[in-house]
Amino acid sequence: MAHTRRVLTLSAVLLLAGVSLHAEVMPTHTWMNTEPGGGGAFSCIGAGPSGTIIACSDLSGVYRSVDRGKSWDVIGYYHGLTSTHASAVGFDQVAPNIIYVGTARGLFRSANAGEEFQQVIPSGYITDIAIAPSDPHVAYASRHPKHDSTQGQVYRTADRGLTWRRVFSASPSEKMRIVKLVVHPTDAETVYLVAGKTWFAESPGALYRSTDGGVNWSRLAEGCGEILDMALDPSDPRVMYVTTHVDLPGWQWAGCLYKSVDEGQTWEKKADHTGAVLLKEDQPEVVRVVDVGRDAQDPESGVWESVDGGGSWRRKSSPSDWDPGWQVRGWVYEKASAVAKTLGQDLSDPDAIFWVDGQFVFGSVDGGTRFQNLFTHEVRSGWWRTRGISNTCVISLAISEASPDEIYASFFDLGLWRSTDRGVSWQSCNHEDYTHDWKGRGGNTSTVLADPTRPGVVWATMAEPMSESTLLRSRGGGAIGSWEYANHGMPRGYISGLSLDRASHEDERTLFVTCDGDVYRSTDDGQQWSRVLADAACRFTAVDQLNGKLVYAGGEGGLWRSLEGGTLGTWQRIGTAEMVGGSIERFWSSGYEGVYDIRPDPSNSGWVYVAVKGKGKGLYRSKDSGDTWDKLWTDDYMRCVAVDPRNPDILYATSSAVMTSGGDPEGSHGVIRSTDGGKSWTQVNEGLAWPFAIPVAVDTQNPSVVFVGSPGTGYHKRVFGDRCVRP
Repeated sequence: MAHTRRVLTLSAVLLLAGVSLHAEVMPTHTWMNTEPGGGGAFSCIGAGPSGTIIACSDLSGVYRSVDRGKSWDVIGYYHGLTSTHASAVGFDQVAPNIIYVGTARGLFRSANAGEEFQQVIPSGYITDIAIAPSDPHVAYASRHPKHDSTQGQVYRTADRGLTWRRVFSASPSEKMRIVKLVVHPTDAETVYLVAGKTWFAESPGALYRSTDGGVNWSRLAEGCGEILDMALDPSDPRVMYVTTHVDLPGWQWAGCLYKSVDEGQTWEKKADHTGAVLLKEDQPEVVRVVDVGRDAQDPESGVWESVDGGGSWRRKSSPSDWDPGWQVRGWVYEKASAVAKTLGQDLSDPDAIFWVDGQFVFGSVDGGTRFQNLFTHEVRSGWWRTRGISNTCVISLAISEASPDEIYASFFDLGLWRSTDRGVSWQSCNHEDYTHDWKGRGGNTSTVLADPTRPGVVWATMAEPMSESTLLRSRGGGAIGSWEYANHGMPRGYISGLSLDRASHEDERTLFVTCDGDVYRSTDDGQQWSRVLADAACRFTAVDQLNGKLVYAGGEGGLWRSLEGGTLGTWQRIGTAEMVGGSIERFWSSGYEGVYDIRPDPSNSGWVYVAVKGKGKGLYRSKDSGDTWDKLWTDDYMRCVAVDPRNPDILYATSSAVMTSGGDPEGSHGVIRSTDGGKSWTQVNEGLAWPFAIPVAVDTQNPSVVFVGSPGTGYHKRVFGDRCVRP
């Protein structure tokens, strides 16, 4: 395991330093997160007795906030986690520094508030963790052999999580997907279990109880229907509540809240409201039902509250009044899987409630009257910056040479975003006409290219499914209303690898791109395209910056070259055998092998770098236009390469085993850097939570500044203070 250190996000550093988030701070020697925030799926959230909030993500491990969600840092590989998919969290109610995190690779324990984690259950998919309020030495964890298993298991510890033993396992014939565990407030041997539907697997919604430490279980509330959630009165554990769920046609549902005052022997219906059920810790007669899945205009959506133990109810709030951040309300509030897990309470504040969904993180400090976004900050009207919680899949990155303040970052699901202030704030570029079902609220952008001499001129793809990408051009800096169709002569398909001949006329640029593996060329600024290389399995293109006649293309089909400006019939396969991949795979597939990036040296004509992903492959350089090659670095997960525009001895390369989903960090190197022309390399991952990186770009105006995209934690910016410019 690599050495452990605490890694703070940019927003956390600014807050600790007392600096406004509106200002740009340029610290040296660490990567700082810079993007709009939000992104991928979050599984659960909660806060411990010290107020530390933990949010579990599917791509980035664990996000932590110590300032009520104003800023977040990421707990990942360099804190001891080995799984990017975090699925459960538990807090010791007496010792605030003890935190448990469940993952797709077992259970982890920290004794120092998340600075370091040790694995205490070595495998399995953990769905929940519950600590006994009466004896924190005792805790329970629900485990499944695989992420999609319905063979639920219960593990128990009696030594505050240092060792665990399995006390129960559902029979193979019995479907039990464990969603939630609740321990009796005064009896550590009595524990409750809610089974039901989660993202990856589902079983009948049911409530069970064990009175012997999780060994034997009996079912409760069978007559109530499909159980969705449950809560136990901490002052009188004979009192408990359950909510139920019934699916209806047309993405609708119904359900009720039931109450028992005799430890679950009998139940009384108390309300026609359903969702997560939460009791106020210091006033358990205050019962809240939170339905975060319905449309904001639905009269059942939002928070319902009873102050008399379920006797009477009022609608406390509607999602129409909640803060959606940069997204629109109708897209933010979505039907949650396992709602019992996605709502969490703060053990330090009875009125603090947290909620996560498929993309975003929210919190309420007033018992649910209003939820605020905890994932983004509005730097100025319509322009956003992450609070440090950015669970995104990155694809492509472009910095405008003509106007280096302009940066374009592309994502899966979030689509295309632009910054006009070097990454201080971001605005969506997504056009509803080209993002289809996303309707401009997101999308998928597989490639983006900024013109090197014309400020505001940029080409990019937009799509709902990546297989139906459309190429567009903007002459207005990527603003939503400035995009125009630029796909004539090329089918909609898997479009990637934009490049440009810098010697071509500004108003009639010659560009290259690939679509479904074929190479296309435009000689009129990207308005009309013709196919110039077919059936070559190419995904990326590049043009020598000092010789527009020298054009490259590559992909799983290896590396190709034209010495005649990419004209049809002038292409030949070059490169080494290692540059050829295996089966035909899309470049974002985990099984993709082949050329992943082609980067001509901006200072030396005929010099070109090629990054090749695959077992035993890596980074290659040619100094003679591709006739001969030197291997500079061996890496199974090589992704991209960048060259300092003023000092070609300074190189950056990226490595990542993952792209669109989490995975094993072993073998990935993140960002590596050479200051001697590739003779030696150093990992420069300070500030990254995981050794993952894909797109990389150097600021041409200030080459000390480098941007990189890390799968999961998103885009980052760093200043390298040791950079030396060659005379």
